[in-house]
Order: sequence, then structure tokens, then C-alpha cells
Amino acid sequence: ASGGEQPSRSRGCAFWCRAQFRLAVGLSTSSPVPTHSDPSSTRGGLHPHTRLAALVIAGGLLATFYPLLLGQVRGGRDLYRLFIPETAYLQQRLLALEVPLWISRERLGQPFAALLYTQVFYPPRMLLAVLFGGVWGTNLLMLFHTALASGGAWLAARRLGAGRLA
Repeated sequence: ASGGEQPSRSRGCAFWCRAQFRLAVGLSTSSPVPTHSDPSSTRGGLHPHTRLAALVIAGGLLATFYPLLLGQVRGGRDLYRLFIPETAYLQQRLLALEVPLWISRERLGQPFAALLYTQVFYPPRMLLAVLFGGVWGTNLLMLFHTALASGGAWLAARRLGAGRLA
């Protein structure tokens, strides 16, 4: 197999995968699946339906996180028990220019950096913890992840053949 055959084989696989998805969700397989590389889909900037989808996502984020604009934060369950105190601890250690490997205040002492949910080396968590502290940093991280997931879900739906309003 020469190097020239590989791209067509990968395009064939991608087409087959999209066709299988369209069959699974009951869409027609006769029409081609739109892609982002289609020059007609981006004439003159963003398509109006793309703008509308972005406004719907932004509206959903605003409806969900509007208390943050009022100075209120989310709390309860794991937020108060785990995430807010551990983000405050992460902020203290990072501002002291220390790597938070161990937390002595939890469960008679336990590893801190080795726990997956502490996200010690996750750049958005580190940045928000240092800039905003435990309470606001945790809440803004939730907002960031919700926005990222919403945009990613929209892009995935578009890539799999859904319309611009996905």
C-alpha cells in the first residue's frame, strides 16, 4: 500500500461511520453529510443558524448560572464537602510556590496530587484557584466545563450530520 492510498481509505472509513450513525438515528443516507470544510457553509462569516445556536447555548448558560451574576454561588453536597475546601487548599499551596502532594487535614492525611478529582495539575483548575479562590474558582470551573461541553456537543452533532440548529 502506497502513501497515496491512505487518505482515501480514511475518508472512506469516516463516510462509512457517518452513514452508520445516520442509519442508527433514522436519517437518510442518500444525502451527503455536511462538513465544516464546505466553503458554501461559511460565506460572509457565521451562518445565521450558527449564530442562533450560539445564542441558545449562551442563553442556557445564563439561565443555569445567573446566580453567579448576582454574587451568589452554588454549593451543596460535594461542593462544600470536597471541592471548595480542596480548591482553597490548592490556592494556598500554589501561592506559597509549593506542589501540593499531601493534605494532612483530610482523613488523617492522604495524597492530594495523586487523587484524580483534585485536578492538581489541570491548568484551568490551577488558574481559577489562584485567581478566584475556593468558592468562586470552583463555581467558575463548573461554568467553564458546562460551556465547553455545550459547544463540544454542538460541534459533534454538526460533524455527525445534524443541521446548524442541532
